[in-house]
Amino acid sequence: MSLITNRSQKAVLSNKIVYEAMDLRRFGVTKNQLLLGPLSGWNLIYYYLREFKNYNITKDQAKEITVYFKRQIGRIGRLQNPESILLEILENYSLDKLPIQSTALRARLEQLT
Repeated sequence: MSLITNRSQKAVLSNKIVYEAMDLRRFGVTKNQLLLGPLSGWNLIYYYLREFKNYNITKDQAKEITVYFKRQIGRIGRLQNPESILLEILENYSLDKLPIQSTALRARLEQLT
């Protein structure tokens, strides 16, 4: 997989078909996966926190959190993964969780896999 810029991440999240030359199911890839890391832009952080972790977060908050996240990238290794670092940063924010019914959550996750 090639490295994706912040703008490309947003485009892929919006319409991945444009960036996939072939149907990945032909190669055994059956689910989408978001990779947090040093090249993650605020769009990916925003999408991940809102859609996967159900935080009520603004784009400006996501931009700010991304700055702190990128400063902590050196801690990623065997003992700490990117998600745990991101969730640790969130402890400094008082973000509410979005109220989501379990049926809606199940349908949303099924579309992502």
